[in-house]
Amino acid sequence: MSTTSFESDSKRIEAPQRNVFEKLSNAENLEKLKERIPADKLDNISLDNGMLTFKTPMGAVSMQIKDTEPFHSVTYGTVESPIPFDIRMELVPKGPDACEMKLIAGLQLNAFMLGMVQKPIKDGLNRIVEALAQVPY
Repeated sequence: MSTTSFESDSKRIEAPQRNVFEKLSNAENLEKLKERIPADKLDNISLDNGMLTFKTPMGAVSMQIKDTEPFHSVTYGTVESPIPFDIRMELVPKGPDACEMKLIAGLQLNAFMLGMVQKPIKDGLNRIVEALAQVPY
């Protein structure tokens, strides 16, 4: 098995890169973020006690912050998942008052599994980045 990377679409956020990073790199902020994400974006996402949990066709996945690179990225690693993986949130500045966010997931999958999960993973990453872009930073 080899590690396969999946990327979300990039999403523009109308807030400075530093503000977005500081909000997303502090696990205590996750519960506060939940209150600010529109309800229609939370159908499969739960943010509680420093854990990001979401549902997939293969089962529930729970993640927590594993690593940060100040102002550039926050990496979440799985705590509970049918397949262990990481998701890195990358932030790129787009001027003093905006940035772009992209999610990158790395999974170890065999060829059979890759065919089954490729589209759901891409769709899930896009839903998460869309929800996070709706949060006021």
